[in-house]
Amino acid sequence: MAPHQRFLGVDIGGTKVLAVLTDARGQVLAEHQQPTDTRGGAHLADQLLAISQRLDPKGAALAVGVGLPASVDPRSHALSLIPNIADMEGTHFHALLTARFGPQLRLENDVNTAALAEARAGEAGDPLAFIAIGTGIGMGLVANGGLLRGMAGAAGEIALLPIGGDARDAFRRGSGALEDCLGGSGWRAACQAAGAAPDADLAALFASDDPVFERVLHAQADLLAQAVLAVSAVAAPEVFVFGGSIGGQPRLLAAVQAVLPQYFTTPPRLRPSVLGHRAGAIGAALAAADLCKKPGR
Repeated sequence: MAPHQRFLGVDIGGTKVLAVLTDARGQVLAEHQQPTDTRGGAHLADQLLAISQRLDPKGAALAVGVGLPASVDPRSHALSLIPNIADMEGTHFHALLTARFGPQLRLENDVNTAALAEARAGEAGDPLAFIAIGTGIGMGLVANGGLLRGMAGAAGEIALLPIGGDARDAFRRGSGALEDCLGGSGWRAACQAAGAAPDADLAALFASDDPVFERVLHAQADLLAQAVLAVSAVAAPEVFVFGGSIGGQPRLLAAVQAVLPQYFTTPPRLRPSVLGHRAGAIGAALAAADLCKKPGR
């Protein structure tokens, strides 16, 4: 594939949209970020078109990749499990995008696109697992250079692992037992239960030497180490990459690294995200580039 070719990658989050224009290797040439139009559906599709016209006014991009916080069926393109943006469930969002961008379009889960970016343009390793922890927790898996999607695109939904709580609890079935503990609200609940101030900021706590938070950190790291063990038992990744506002915290990575020898004879490698907040958008562009590959190129 020629290095001068251009691809558009878009990472849709619950609060912001980040779009990048890249070359075939994922090198970012231009980027733009703005708040997500949470009305979703046609409103969001129009927003993405306007962003693409801003980044790529000559329409040079050969294909468009879109990552979003949903399970994406790779065959039907149906979206599910996307509660934070309205009017997105089902197949109609893909139809709205193809009407605006044409058939050279790829929809993917946002953590999948981040995993793809880290595997190809960031941290070397195959198989590779990318675990994102922020408001929620999710995982993308890359094996043999490609994404592992599973049935209906639901591979990597580690939020549902029965760790840290009763997965049979009706309240937890919607979000998942692990997410209930390790997502943002789970961290805040653990801090409050340990005696931290109810309005304490998580980022500030990670930057502090608060002894109460230190205890919370080690308890949460132990739960995450159990999740790493569960994933390793099934997929045996060579490397785990951590990202997100919580997952990317160096203290969390160090705490998990410290506890892994309790669960493994030979622990897997753990690494922070190299690409940071751009990983999802870059991975979406790389996924778009895959659409244009031909045998022998």
